Amino acid sequence: MTKIREAQSADIPAMVDLMESRRTQLQSYQPVFWNKAKDSAEKTVSWFEELIVSDEAICLISEEGDQFDGFLIATETPPPPVYNPGGATWTIDDFAVSQDSSWARTGGALLRDVKERLKANGVRQIIVVNVVNDLYQRQILEEAGLDSTTLWFTQTL
Repeated sequence: MTKIREAQSADIPAMVDLMESRRTQLQSYQPVFWNKAKDSAEKTVSWFEELIVSDEAICLISEEGDQFDGFLIATETPPPPVYNPGGATWTIDDFAVSQDSSWARTGGALLRDVKERLKANGVRQIIVVNVVNDLYQRQILEEAGLDSTTLWFTQTL
């Protein structure tokens, strides 16, 4: 059974390990844009430590039984001054699961939980960063009713 809970400092090593695996995968999709920094793990530890204690972030962990299975981090994002979405916007960028086959169960549960929390606090919209090659994540986002609004293009010069 999937259990969702708030992340704690003790979860950071597992979160960083999963994020490092994700970065390696992303790098295979686009080796320049997603080129993993040599010290990415150390920087991620510091960043996650800040977010977990912050009142301005929601950091959730998914466990399957007693096993860490994924995580999601949402942070408030001010809209550009030329847009007015009519309320607060939160962005989900760091969002990973232990394996592609876990997106439907684990990723879906994390997304549902954070949406409920944000909606209960009057948040107007969420933005979820999705890598164009990550079809498993995209599928759960579409099934959850999210719309694709932006696609970035990149070229190595």
